[in-house]
Amino acid sequence: MILSSEEEIDKRLRMEVPEEYGFSLPEQEEIVISVAVDTLRNQNFGEAYLVATNRFLYYIEKGEEADVVPLGSLRRVKNHELFGGGQVILIDEESDTKRVFANYSSDLVPELTAACHLMDDLVRGRDLVFPEMEGPAFSEAGIPLPERGEASPLDLPRGEIVRRMWGLMKPYKARIFLLVFLISLSVIGQLVVPWQIGKLTGVLTEQLGSGDEAGKSEVVKGINQLVFLIAGSFLLIF
Repeated sequence: MILSSEEEIDKRLRMEVPEEYGFSLPEQEEIVISVAVDTLRNQNFGEAYLVATNRFLYYIEKGEEADVVPLGSLRRVKNHELFGGGQVILIDEESDTKRVFANYSSDLVPELTAACHLMDDLVRGRDLVFPEMEGPAFSEAGIPLPERGEASPLDLPRGEIVRRMWGLMKPYKARIFLLVFLISLSVIGQLVVPWQIGKLTGVLTEQLGSGDEAGKSEVVKGINQLVFLIAGSFLLIF
């Protein structure tokens, strides 16, 4: 595996487990990743540690026996972000079942996202490249970032978002213009119908009361136009 030098690895990915946690590592193992989490398995706030070695994953809580999972028994390690925090999910190699291995708050999203990617690469036998983690943990909009120093889509100006969307829509611009045209026709048709109903009501009131045959034919003509417009608007809608 390719590892960055010790000087280049961020200290938040190589945390030391305090002695009072009673954690000791067998001689044939070496720590690859070690991160602190701030939420215990009982959902209370408290410090625990997530340690990945060349052979096992360890979850360590103070006063509790370490939870040990062999890397060979896993297919994937995933990061599941939730509102206000997240979870480290282990996926079993044989049964494909998912298991919550650790919990953390939103304060640790960047560190745990990076750690989960590294642990997943470790499980899948990929080369490990530790990320740069300098920069702010939150965007200008106050959104937690998956990696420190990255940009959030919510910080982009609206004009830039529209420009990017237009670039994606260019291959379909003929269909988009046709859709806009048909929607416009549908809206116009729906606006004409109530106008025609109002006009027809006025003609009915005026002509039927007078008994004029020409007025009656005008009414019939207006009804035919109204039916045509209603049918046309429904055709455009559906």
